[in-house]
Amino acid sequence: MSLRLQQGDVRLSLEQAQAEWLPGDTNLRWGAGDHLESLFFLEVATPRKLKDALLKVRVGDRELGLALGDIPAGVTGREFWLPVVPGRGLNLSLYGNGLFLAEAWEEVEVKGPLWWKLGIKTPPINPLDYGYALLPKTKVLVERGEDVGLELAIVGLSPKFRTVDFLLEIKAREGRGEVILKAARDMVVSFAKRTTWAKDIPTENILPGRYVLDLNLKGAEGASLGGLRRELIVVEPRRLKERFTGIYTDLKYDYPVIVGERKGKVSWDRLLPHFGPFSDVVVSFEGKPYKWVFWRGTSYVPAWALGDVWFCYEWVETYGHRLPQDGDCVEPIMDRECRYSRVKIIESSPARVLVHWRYAESGFKYSICDDEWVDEYYYFYPDMVGVRKIMGWILKGSWHETNEFITVLPAGMHPREALELRSMTIMDLEGNHLNLDYPDPWKNWEARWSDFSEGKSSFIFRQNIKGRPKP
Repeated sequence: MSLRLQQGDVRLSLEQAQAEWLPGDTNLRWGAGDHLESLFFLEVATPRKLKDALLKVRVGDRELGLALGDIPAGVTGREFWLPVVPGRGLNLSLYGNGLFLAEAWEEVEVKGPLWWKLGIKTPPINPLDYGYALLPKTKVLVERGEDVGLELAIVGLSPKFRTVDFLLEIKAREGRGEVILKAARDMVVSFAKRTTWAKDIPTENILPGRYVLDLNLKGAEGASLGGLRRELIVVEPRRLKERFTGIYTDLKYDYPVIVGERKGKVSWDRLLPHFGPFSDVVVSFEGKPYKWVFWRGTSYVPAWALGDVWFCYEWVETYGHRLPQDGDCVEPIMDRECRYSRVKIIESSPARVLVHWRYAESGFKYSICDDEWVDEYYYFYPDMVGVRKIMGWILKGSWHETNEFITVLPAGMHPREALELRSMTIMDLEGNHLNLDYPDPWKNWEARWSDFSEGKSSFIFRQNIKGRPKP
């Protein structure tokens, strides 16, 4: 649904998020206020400051007041999870400058017979400590002895829908497929209300290894209503105490790797002989769960590992077609075999960690563009502050790019799970802000950037990652 309110030159638009903007196939969730919610993007356009803006939302017998605060002149975007009831509409009233401004009503789009979600909770551990880089979201890592918490929640979206049959199994992935857990039952479905089933699975008697978790839902006459599969990886606990250091290690990728159209997909283990042991570098910080990683899987392009989200500041890139054999992209990520990309720890002491990364400006066919090489030095300090020093051995007068903001997600994670709506903030040295809002950060970009940057030469960029440090 899309809804527009306008009073004079003040315009407000409220748009229900599309399913493709969100993980899964629905834009619904069960809210903390014990009701269904849908995600909406709110945009207010005003040529002058709007003081004490307030949006009142009514659906059924629920009323919610959203204090928008003072809205500056221009276009302001916000996101909200608002209560919804299938078959009922939203009634919106906008207030500002002490006055009632506008009112509108629109029916909310809710698809499907039911909403459901399986939650899997385990105590947090860092996959890097167990040798996994960018562990896919379809895999759950748990230390032996810890509980795996399961919760299945179902909400009926139609008064006609009554029951759901669910079957949940956990079985060994290898061998005879021994069943560790089996749960099957009928769940009564309530219209617009949540029904839950929960169970904690102890792992102290489960051997380290890989296990498959399968969930299948069926409705009347056995019609499939969906399901999911997750892999549990049970590991022996490692009681590690983080300290400030840089180490060599081995990190693997637990997912098929695409190596070319003709070869298809292969396992990461099959690629390992190309690199040799202890070829990755990880920098850790005392008392912090976050790390800096140089990994073969990214051609040693380094990144912050902020839990399950990685963040990179780019490398030295040049344009293609300078030589016929270079192709389109000329940069270290073309060096998939790490023929030229190398990483080395120069110093690891209580005062600092210094890592040297050297690479060639490589095309995808491994030609080196104009014999250009780059040396990058990364100085890290115990407080997680670092300095990147770039030395480029490049052709005089040629174009190169050295900075870009790249958020790297594991397989199975949607950008909506990692980025805030205000996905990036640009600041000048006087404290003024320019915000880029997902999923349309470049809206009116040329005009906004021209106004913001006029007469300025220095800026600070901040990537707004949900629930994690903001580089």
